[in-house]
Amino acid sequence: MSVSSIGRIVSRADVTNAVMATIGEWYLTYLPDVERQAGLQPGTLPRMPGPDSLHGGLDHESFQEDRFPEIIVVCQPVEDAEQHNGAFDQQYTIEISATVLNESELEATALADSYGAAIMATIAANGDLGGFAERTRLQMAPETRFVDPDDRAIVQSINRFRTFVQNIVNQETRPAVPVPDGQLPPNPYEVETVDLMLQFADLGSQFH
Repeated sequence: MSVSSIGRIVSRADVTNAVMATIGEWYLTYLPDVERQAGLQPGTLPRMPGPDSLHGGLDHESFQEDRFPEIIVVCQPVEDAEQHNGAFDQQYTIEISATVLNESELEATALADSYGAAIMATIAANGDLGGFAERTRLQMAPETRFVDPDDRAIVQSINRFRTFVQNIVNQETRPAVPVPDGQLPPNPYEVETVDLMLQFADLGSQFH
Protein backbone atom coordinates (compact mmCIF):
# COMPACT_ATOMS: atom_id res chain seq x y z
CA MET A 1 0.00 0.00 0.00
CA SER A 2 1.41 3.38 -1.04
CA VAL A 3 1.23 6.03 1.70
CA SER A 4 1.94 9.72 1.03
CA SER A 5 2.95 12.34 3.56
CA ILE A 6 -0.75 12.58 4.51
CA GLY A 7 -0.32 9.20 6.16
CA ARG A 8 -2.45 6.09 6.37
CA ILE A 9 -6.14 6.32 5.35
CA VAL A 10 -8.10 3.15 6.13
CA SER A 11 -11.53 2.50 4.60
CA ARG A 12 -14.11 -0.09 5.61
CA ALA A 13 -13.26 -1.92 2.40
CA ASP A 14 -9.61 -2.13 3.49
CA VAL A 15 -10.69 -4.00 6.62
CA THR A 16 -12.87 -6.33 4.54
CA ASN A 17 -10.00 -7.01 2.14
CA ALA A 18 -7.62 -7.80 4.99
CA VAL A 19 -10.07 -10.37 6.36
CA MET A 20 -10.60 -11.87 2.89
CA ALA A 21 -6.86 -12.09 2.28
CA THR A 22 -6.39 -13.90 5.58
CA ILE A 23 -9.14 -16.40 4.75
CA GLY A 24 -7.82 -16.94 1.24
CA GLU A 25 -4.32 -17.61 2.52
CA TRP A 26 -5.14 -19.76 5.55
CA TYR A 27 -8.54 -21.48 5.43
CA LEU A 28 -7.23 -24.50 3.49
CA THR A 29 -4.86 -25.07 6.37
CA TYR A 30 -7.75 -25.31 8.83
CA LEU A 31 -10.54 -26.93 6.77
CA PRO A 32 -8.56 -30.17 6.24
CA ASP A 33 -7.85 -30.24 9.97
CA VAL A 34 -11.59 -30.00 10.65
CA GLU A 35 -11.92 -33.06 8.40
CA ARG A 36 -9.20 -34.93 10.27
CA GLN A 37 -10.64 -34.13 13.68
CA ALA A 38 -14.07 -35.31 12.50
CA GLY A 39 -12.60 -38.58 11.17
CA LEU A 40 -13.33 -37.68 7.54
CA GLN A 41 -11.20 -38.53 4.54
CA PRO A 42 -9.18 -35.59 3.17
CA GLY A 43 -11.17 -33.71 0.54
CA THR A 44 -14.53 -34.91 1.81
CA LEU A 45 -15.79 -31.37 2.37
CA PRO A 46 -16.34 -29.45 -0.89
CA ARG A 47 -13.98 -26.53 -1.51
CA MET A 48 -14.93 -23.12 -2.86
CA PRO A 49 -15.22 -23.49 -6.66
CA GLY A 50 -13.49 -20.22 -7.56
CA PRO A 51 -12.31 -16.78 -6.45
CA ASP A 52 -15.84 -15.33 -6.71
CA SER A 53 -16.87 -17.60 -3.85
CA LEU A 54 -15.02 -15.34 -1.38
CA HIS A 55 -16.14 -11.71 -1.38
CA GLY A 56 -17.24 -8.80 0.74
CA GLY A 57 -20.74 -7.43 1.18
CA LEU A 58 -23.04 -5.30 3.32
CA ASP A 59 -25.13 -8.30 4.30
CA HIS A 60 -25.14 -12.07 3.84
CA GLU A 61 -27.87 -12.20 1.21
CA SER A 62 -25.83 -11.80 -1.99
CA PHE A 63 -24.97 -15.50 -2.37
CA GLN A 64 -25.43 -17.51 -5.57
CA GLU A 65 -25.81 -21.29 -5.77
CA ASP A 66 -23.10 -21.68 -8.43
CA ARG A 67 -20.58 -20.23 -5.94
CA PHE A 68 -21.35 -22.59 -3.03
CA PRO A 69 -19.65 -23.07 -0.64
CA GLU A 70 -19.58 -19.26 -0.58
CA ILE A 71 -17.96 -17.03 2.03
CA ILE A 72 -19.13 -13.44 2.54
CA VAL A 73 -17.29 -10.95 4.77
CA VAL A 74 -19.23 -8.04 6.30
CA CYS A 75 -17.29 -5.36 8.22
CA GLN A 76 -18.58 -2.21 9.91
CA PRO A 77 -17.08 0.25 12.44
CA VAL A 78 -18.41 0.02 15.98
CA GLU A 79 -18.15 2.37 18.97
CA ASP A 80 -16.34 5.72 18.95
CA ALA A 81 -12.92 6.09 17.41
CA GLU A 82 -10.08 6.44 19.93
CA GLN A 83 -7.60 9.27 19.52
CA HIS A 84 -3.93 9.03 20.44
CA ASN A 85 -2.00 12.22 19.65
CA GLY A 86 -3.11 12.99 16.09
CA ALA A 87 -4.01 9.45 15.07
CA PHE A 88 -7.38 7.72 15.40
CA ASP A 89 -7.90 4.02 16.12
CA GLN A 90 -11.13 2.16 15.38
CA GLN A 91 -12.86 -1.09 16.30
CA TYR A 92 -14.79 -2.99 13.62
CA THR A 93 -17.30 -5.80 13.82
CA ILE A 94 -16.59 -8.65 11.42
CA GLU A 95 -19.23 -11.15 10.36
CA ILE A 96 -18.15 -14.02 8.12
CA SER A 97 -20.82 -16.26 6.65
CA ALA A 98 -20.39 -19.56 4.86
CA THR A 99 -23.39 -20.60 2.76
CA VAL A 100 -23.69 -24.19 1.54
CA LEU A 101 -26.14 -26.36 -0.36
CA ASN A 102 -27.08 -30.01 -0.03
CA GLU A 103 -30.31 -31.84 -0.74
CA SER A 104 -30.02 -33.48 2.66
CA GLU A 105 -30.82 -31.06 5.50
CA LEU A 106 -28.59 -33.09 7.82
CA GLU A 107 -25.61 -33.00 5.46
CA ALA A 108 -26.09 -29.32 4.64
CA THR A 109 -26.10 -28.50 8.35
CA ALA A 110 -22.97 -30.59 8.98
CA LEU A 111 -21.18 -28.91 6.06
CA ALA A 112 -22.09 -25.41 7.30
CA ASP A 113 -20.91 -26.37 10.80
CA SER A 114 -17.57 -27.55 9.39
CA TYR A 115 -17.02 -24.39 7.37
CA GLY A 116 -17.96 -22.27 10.37
CA ALA A 117 -15.44 -24.09 12.54
CA ALA A 118 -12.68 -23.72 9.94
CA ILE A 119 -13.30 -19.99 9.58
CA MET A 120 -13.39 -19.57 13.36
CA ALA A 121 -9.98 -21.21 13.67
CA THR A 122 -8.56 -19.31 10.69
CA ILE A 123 -9.32 -15.83 12.03
CA ALA A 124 -8.82 -16.61 15.72
CA ALA A 125 -5.30 -17.85 15.02
CA ASN A 126 -4.42 -15.03 12.59
CA GLY A 127 -5.94 -12.07 14.39
CA ASP A 128 -3.39 -9.55 13.12
CA LEU A 129 -4.89 -10.08 9.62
CA GLY A 130 -1.49 -10.20 8.02
CA GLY A 131 -0.17 -7.25 10.03
CA PHE A 132 -3.12 -5.03 9.15
CA ALA A 133 -4.84 -5.09 12.57
CA GLU A 134 -3.59 -4.81 16.11
CA ARG A 135 -5.78 -7.72 17.24
CA THR A 136 -8.97 -9.62 16.43
CA ARG A 137 -11.10 -11.44 18.98
CA LEU A 138 -13.82 -14.01 18.58
CA GLN A 139 -17.11 -12.68 19.92
CA MET A 140 -19.25 -15.77 19.44
CA ALA A 141 -18.78 -19.27 18.07
CA PRO A 142 -20.40 -19.75 14.64
CA GLU A 143 -24.17 -19.74 14.48
CA THR A 144 -25.69 -22.15 11.96
CA ARG A 145 -29.12 -21.36 10.50
CA PHE A 146 -31.42 -21.78 7.54
CA VAL A 147 -31.39 -18.84 5.17
CA ASP A 148 -35.03 -19.59 4.36
CA PRO A 149 -36.94 -21.87 6.76
CA ASP A 150 -38.95 -23.12 3.78
CA ASP A 151 -35.77 -24.17 1.89
CA ARG A 152 -33.80 -26.48 4.15
CA ALA A 153 -31.21 -27.35 1.52
CA ILE A 154 -29.40 -24.00 1.95
CA VAL A 155 -27.71 -23.54 5.31
CA GLN A 156 -25.48 -20.71 6.51
CA SER A 157 -22.99 -20.42 9.37
CA ILE A 158 -21.95 -17.00 10.67
CA ASN A 159 -18.85 -16.16 12.70
CA ARG A 160 -18.64 -12.90 14.63
CA PHE A 161 -15.39 -11.14 15.54
CA ARG A 162 -14.25 -7.72 16.65
CA THR A 163 -11.00 -6.30 15.31
CA PHE A 164 -8.97 -3.28 16.43
CA VAL A 165 -7.17 -1.23 13.76
CA GLN A 166 -4.70 1.47 14.71
CA ASN A 167 -4.10 4.73 12.89
CA ILE A 168 -6.97 4.74 10.41
CA VAL A 169 -6.41 8.46 9.80
CA ASN A 170 -4.26 11.26 11.24
CA GLN A 171 -5.50 14.82 11.74
CA GLU A 172 -2.03 16.34 12.06
CA THR A 173 -0.44 15.33 8.75
CA ARG A 174 -2.34 17.52 6.29
CA PRO A 175 -0.29 19.42 3.67
CA ALA A 176 0.18 23.14 4.21
CA VAL A 177 -1.77 23.87 1.00
CA PRO A 178 -4.06 21.87 -1.31
CA VAL A 179 -2.29 20.07 -4.16
CA PRO A 180 -3.46 19.50 -7.75
CA ASP A 181 -5.25 16.25 -8.57
CA GLY A 182 -2.75 13.40 -8.83
CA GLN A 183 0.18 15.30 -7.35
CA LEU A 184 1.89 13.77 -4.34
CA PRO A 185 1.32 15.93 -1.25
CA PRO A 186 4.57 17.48 0.05
CA ASN A 187 5.96 16.79 3.48
CA PRO A 188 4.19 18.82 6.17
CA TYR A 189 7.56 20.21 7.18
CA GLU A 190 11.02 20.51 5.72
CA VAL A 191 13.87 18.65 7.38
CA GLU A 192 17.15 20.54 7.43
CA THR A 193 20.42 18.94 8.45
CA VAL A 194 22.83 21.15 10.33
CA ASP A 195 26.42 20.20 11.13
CA LEU A 196 27.53 21.48 14.51
CA MET A 197 31.14 21.99 15.48
CA LEU A 198 31.93 22.61 19.15
CA GLN A 199 35.10 24.44 20.12
CA PHE A 200 36.48 24.27 23.66
CA ALA A 201 38.84 26.97 24.95
CA ASP A 202 41.90 26.00 26.95
CA LEU A 203 40.98 27.34 30.41
CA GLY A 204 43.65 25.48 32.29
CA SER A 205 45.95 28.54 32.72
CA GLN A 206 43.26 30.40 34.67
CA PHE A 207 43.61 28.01 37.60
CA HIS A 208 47.41 28.16 38.15
